Parts: sequence; C-alpha cells; structure tokens
Amino acid sequence: FFSPLTMSTPSCLYLEPNGLIPKKLPGHRLPPVPPNCVRVVCISDTHNEHEQLQLPWGHLLVHAGDILTESGMRHVQRAPDKSIRAVRPEGEALLASFAQWLGQQPHPHKVVIGGNHDLVLQGLGPRRVRAVFAEACGAGTMAYLVHEGAAVGPVRVFGSPYARWGSHNDAFLGDPDFSAVPPGTHVLVTHMPPVKPKAGGQSEDPRAVGALLRCGGLLSVSGHCHWAHGVYHTAAGRVPCAVASASGSKWLPATSLHPGPAGRRGDPTDRHHGGYNVAHHPIVCDLAVPGGPPCPQARWRLDAEAAPSPPAERAASAA
Repeated sequence: FFSPLTMSTPSCLYLEPNGLIPKKLPGHRLPPVPPNCVRVVCISDTHNEHEQLQLPWGHLLVHAGDILTESGMRHVQRAPDKSIRAVRPEGEALLASFAQWLGQQPHPHKVVIGGNHDLVLQGLGPRRVRAVFAEACGAGTMAYLVHEGAAVGPVRVFGSPYARWGSHNDAFLGDPDFSAVPPGTHVLVTHMPPVKPKAGGQSEDPRAVGALLRCGGLLSVSGHCHWAHGVYHTAAGRVPCAVASASGSKWLPATSLHPGPAGRRGDPTDRHHGGYNVAHHPIVCDLAVPGGPPCPQARWRLDAEAAPSPPAERAASAA
C-alpha cells in the first residue's frame, strides 16, 4: 500500500478513545484529535523500508523495534559463543539512515525500542544509539528506551526490547522484569506482543499484561508478529494492544522485493539474502491522558530510577 506499486493514497487503522474496533481511514481524513487526548501513531518492523511509509500526524510516534533486517548476521561481528565483537560500519550507517528519516517526521515526540533483528543497536549500546538519533533528529524530540521509562510532559512511556525469541535473530534476548514498569505509565512499548490472536481467541503474556493493568496503562504498542497486525484488547480491563508491524509476514527472495521511493532497497544486502515488503498500515490511537498532550517544546526525561538493570542478555542458538 505504501509502495507506489500498490497504492497511491496511504491509509491507517484508527482507534478512537475507548474504542474496541479500529476503522480503516485515509490518513488525511482522520477525525480531529478529541479534547485532552494524545494522538499516538504506532509502527514497528519496518526492516529498513521506512522510506516507503507515509505517516499521519500525531503527538507521539512510536516504533516498536526491528528497524533493521538480520543485522546480527549481516552487520555484526560475533564470537563463536555469539557474543558481540564489533558492529560493522555499514550496520551503523543503516541505523543512521533510519534516524535521519525519523528526524524528518513532523511528530513532536518520538519513542523507539529495538527488536530481535536489531543486534546492531545492542552492539552499539544505548549511549551511541542515542547519539546517532540526536545527530539526526531535526524535528521533535526522541527517546530510545532499553527496559526503562521516560516522560514528556504528562505522558509516561515504558519501553523494553527484551523477550525470549525462538529465532537466529536473537538481539535483546532475555526475560524482562515487568515489575520495573512504574505506576502511572500510559504507554507500554514492547517488541513482543502482550496480546495476540490464536485459533478460537487470543493469547496473553501474563507478565506483560499484568504490568499493563497494574500501572494503569492506556495502550500497548508492539510488533514482531507480522501476521498479527491489528488491535486487540486485554481480557481484563479491555486495554487496547496495537500490534503495529509494517512488514508482511512472508520472507521473500530478492526478486520479489519492492524497491523504495529512490528505486532501491534500504539495505543493499537484501539482494543477496531476501527480506520483507511493507504490507500493513500504521495504527493511530487517541488516548485520553490526564493533563492532555505534551507541548511541542517539552523534552523527554528518562526515568532511570524507575527500572532496575535490564534482564541478562544471553546468546541464542539458531532455531
């Protein structure tokens, strides 16, 4: 749809405050933001194809991980025990390309976490990743979160990239301690979905959902499961959970991949390895946050004391 090959007018899934069923709307026909609400634009799993996205405006843009594709295999040097030796320059360059695109988006405030394809981010470490974003963020403010909370104005967010993956893409492998999510958190951002569909219903991660309910959360934003794109709700409390993966569910050979607006793929190595095509709409949620939206000039404040040390990062064997 975002590719010029398939759709000329970008759309999105829109969830109104306290809504249960999102509506598919053209991005330029979203209703006005209700009074005292924060408009959150949710994306994830862009896999280097961010330039194919055309996003509607919102107060807050959230990216729930998998910025890159197979970066642990393609752009990181690893020891036999799978520990990280070094990030190759082309890996950091791909992150910088994403940061430049993100910095051009008009949303006043932005949040990013890593995903299991993002070993480049894990290898660079939070300080260097934040420096890359800071150098490129021409519009708005940016928070990169690694199992920690942050606030901008009255809006509080907690982001964690960690989960127990069953994949050779094993960045941020660990068992997250969701007791670290502080009370009053409005948006919980994780790469692994707390809620996703299954035959005859849905499944829930009791730890993540428990944290969302305990902290009084208004929204979960996640990705990872491309096939599960959509909005679900916790069984208790009916908290909306957006699975915002932009990419389609099928891994494709190079011959089936769509080029971006510049006529090329975001990661040139896709021509050797394959990759994903953009296939899903962004998800837009209006949240009734006490205090209303943050002013555009507000700055992110990391809540370092709210979260203990991140879970242990363990090397994973290929699945």
